[in-house]
Amino acid sequence: RNASGGVVHLRSKRPTGDTGGSFKVTFGNAGTVETRSAVETALVEDKIMARFAVLTRNNDGFFHNSNDDRFVVIPTTV
Repeated sequence: RNASGGVVHLRSKRPTGDTGGSFKVTFGNAGTVETRSAVETALVEDKIMARFAVLTRNNDGFFHNSNDDRFVVIPTTV
């Protein structure tokens, strides 16, 4: 929260004990690309289960300025 460099937010659904995984890619406007992936397995059957999930979201820096109803590019410096 209130971090200009990003945030690590841990929130995921509980593991079921089944072994499996999923991967999803979504494309949107303003160059938005979102990826979601998850892997889960039982480490010790019926006792210890684990689930690891990752979400990434990137765009090209556009945002909608509701004050004057324009789309604005946020300049990036390298």
